[in-house]
Amino acid sequence: MAAKFDSILGRLRENDSVNAYDIEYSGEIASEHRVDNVGIALDKLINKVYYSAVSISSFTGGGTYEVGSAISSVSFSWALNKSPLSIAIKQGANAVVDDLAVDSRSYTYTPATAIKSNTTFTLTCGDVTDAGVATARTASTSLLFLYKVFFNTIIGSTPSTQSELQSMGVEGNTAKIHWSNSKTITHAFKGKKFCIALPSSINISKAVTSNNETITSKFVAGSEIDYTIGSTTTKYKVHTFEVAAEMDVTLTITLA
Repeated sequence: MAAKFDSILGRLRENDSVNAYDIEYSGEIASEHRVDNVGIALDKLINKVYYSAVSISSFTGGGTYEVGSAISSVSFSWALNKSPLSIAIKQGANAVVDDLAVDSRSYTYTPATAIKSNTTFTLTCGDVTDAGVATARTASTSLLFLYKVFFNTIIGSTPSTQSELQSMGVEGNTAKIHWSNSKTITHAFKGKKFCIALPSSINISKAVTSNNETITSKFVAGSEIDYTIGSTTTKYKVHTFEVAAEMDVTLTITLA
């Protein structure tokens, strides 16, 4: 590297009143790097010496939403180590925006039609390699639409309406969400009846108590309940398990 740099500097010293891009450059080095003047050779060397690739340390804007929700706007933000040559965002294969200012670090997208299904967004930052060849750096985030699962200890009648399902909550906290893609649930309770409400397409494949007793077959499924979010209605079933007496019980339930 030093020998090549000295060679180029020597050509410049020979013509110190001439612009580097006006000096022809030939010989083995020129042939090797496909350059024909000192200016281009200098650019290539400087790019290589000081090259720092664009890196994306974070890209956020996705999230998990309940099936039936309609997302009318998505706010993206990202962190980079430096400004790239270009910034674009795509929704699947379609451009959301392809001409953001290179110093932008956020963007709010308002789609023409609200998003109701799983969608991946890709951030693309234009860059060059140390040899000056165009390339791109990418990162992705997604909107996921999943069903909720509700479960709790119940004293009294088994839930039979959507509002009663929602009031069950999760582990006694109605604000907490447990999504149906989570394959195991653990719940400790003291009481005579445990209820878990699942979309009818999801089953309890295994239920085990803290003393390693398998009780899968002891769960009783009730009638179906219509559960509506937005314009989407899903059939839910409440599965119940009753203990013989008031005692501390911990269940680990596997869903499928």
